[in-house]
Amino acid sequence: MNYESHKTDSSQIKLTMPDDNRIALIFQDFKVPEKKFVVGAISFVLLCCLTLFSILSHHAPKQSSIIEIQTSMPSLNSKHLKFVDGLLRGQFKYGTWRYINSELAGSKIKSYIQIPLKLQMEKGYQRNYIQKALCPHKNHPLWQHIQRAQLEVHLYTGYKHNSVYAKCA
Repeated sequence: MNYESHKTDSSQIKLTMPDDNRIALIFQDFKVPEKKFVVGAISFVLLCCLTLFSILSHHAPKQSSIIEIQTSMPSLNSKHLKFVDGLLRGQFKYGTWRYINSELAGSKIKSYIQIPLKLQMEKGYQRNYIQKALCPHKNHPLWQHIQRAQLEVHLYTGYKHNSVYAKCA
């Protein structure tokens, strides 16, 4: 492309400084596009966007496939919660660690254990400890009962929202 034709002659530009705060460049032969052209261009861009949106939404997965995915997730209820409750309550019957309760949160169960003092290790090690020492092993009947739903074991000293937790596999 020849850029020479786009050069502006110095006689076509005026540099004016009306006050100290602004500088204005005035092009003598520059024409501002007409409003009709600007409105037409904006309308064309909007039409293209709407057409593209229509095409993409037409080819998007149907709502029914999303529902099928959601129904394939295990649905937890109070029966599953009681099973986990009984299991963990029995494990923490004696000693200073106390099983408090379990809660349903969508497709996972959150179990809370109150401990008298914080564990003196980094959070990564605490999570590893919870997984190895407190989570049921992979062949435990619990996993067949809750259908491989997610189980989280939370340890806390003061408030539940300050707990350290690990996801059991």
